[in-house]
Amino acid sequence: MKTKLKIISNRNLCLDLEEKIEYVLYKYSKGEILTKFEIDSLILREKDLDLDEYKYLFTKIKEVCDKYNVEIYAHMHWGLALELGIKKIHLPMTSFINLCKSKKINEFYDIGVSIHSLEEAKFAEINGASYVTFSHVFETDCKKNIKPRGLEPLKNICQKISIPVYALGGIDEYNYYKTIKYGASGVCMMSNIMEIK
Repeated sequence: MKTKLKIISNRNLCLDLEEKIEYVLYKYSKGEILTKFEIDSLILREKDLDLDEYKYLFTKIKEVCDKYNVEIYAHMHWGLALELGIKKIHLPMTSFINLCKSKKINEFYDIGVSIHSLEEAKFAEINGASYVTFSHVFETDCKKNIKPRGLEPLKNICQKISIPVYALGGIDEYNYYKTIKYGASGVCMMSNIMEIK
């Protein structure tokens, strides 16, 4: 059985994000890469963009994702997502808390939340998250000199909440299976996807 994979974008790791996503999804559709995985979605992270820039990029990347029948999630900008009629979103914890306070959480039908502890995982579940991502599990260049949280905390979270937990951080085609053994429902990859040649 293939492992569910969420791709997280980072245009700073490639020359052209639209071209990179097109290339990755094309190669995947031909069975040439990521053969152990089932891509279930792409999270358009790009949190340094202003709203207009993000809106434009989202539209372009969504066209690519639609072409390959891959779901796309907006990231962080839940107000913009509502404006655009986007119903799937992934949020950092602070943004999720703000969404909860806004009373507009029910306007989304799929909400992912980035968590780093069991307490955050429980909060996300209780307040309506569809799934959580737990990071960072392994060492990663994105978090240089920061000790990874490891597999045991991942296992603990997976055992204590009922919504899916996706492992994130330093995950590649050679170590992903460890997170599944420890209870993860799937994995997320950023660097390893953005750097595919």
